[in-house]
Amino acid sequence: MCHTMTGMSGVISMEQWIAYSPDLNPIEPLWNVVKQEIGNILWSTLDDMETGIDKALKPFWVDVKRVWSLLGNTWLTRGIIIFLQKRIDYLFLHNQSGCQLHTGYG
Repeated sequence: MCHTMTGMSGVISMEQWIAYSPDLNPIEPLWNVVKQEIGNILWSTLDDMETGIDKALKPFWVDVKRVWSLLGNTWLTRGIIIFLQKRIDYLFLHNQSGCQLHTGYG
């Protein structure tokens, strides 16, 4: 669908978006797992829904290999892993405050 406005030609240009691609959004398989776990439930409160989401995600926080199995071994996931490892190394190296860094769930 294209929306146009009279008198606006030349001011607004149309940009082509690529089609949906899970390769460019590797978190999609994880959200599919969460949706299967918590979808179609009428939650009484927001806290109950957050608890349900936590329950669905906890196995992935505990076992990183489960995340990798969903994301796969692609150029994007390898890049993210390298970036995150460098970021974690930097945080530990420059943690002069003496604060304990939280790197896990629980």
